[in-house]
Amino acid sequence: MNTFIYALRDSSSDEVRYVGQTFEPASRLRSHRRDVAKTVHDDNPKRLWVEETIDAGLVIDMVILEECDIDSAHVRELHWLNYYKDAGHRLTNAAVPCRNKIVTALRENQSNIKMDLSASDMGAVLAIADAQ
Repeated sequence: MNTFIYALRDSSSDEVRYVGQTFEPASRLRSHRRDVAKTVHDDNPKRLWVEETIDAGLVIDMVILEECDIDSAHVRELHWLNYYKDAGHRLTNAAVPCRNKIVTALRENQSNIKMDLSASDMGAVLAIADAQ
């Protein structure tokens, strides 16, 4: 089974603010919006950023960074987290993927992490705005 590694960004600045993984990108993007409505008193940085962005009338884009097999998803997510962090993006991720899962994935994929990514998947963008 394959999973998608994705980034959330404010379409007005193109700054990546969150990196995650999902099996279903469109439904995951919608769930980020629902999470805001459910946790009004939560001070989670991602939730606050999503809420502020939508309240400002801006659009949050989901960019598909890659498609990979589930066994390498944690390693690939960590790769992208580090990539954007090192590039100066202000990520709102609360924590990095579980270290034990990453170590296990690295052991199972000792020589090479296999990526199945078609050119058409790279950079695919989904967007969500404040749809009433």
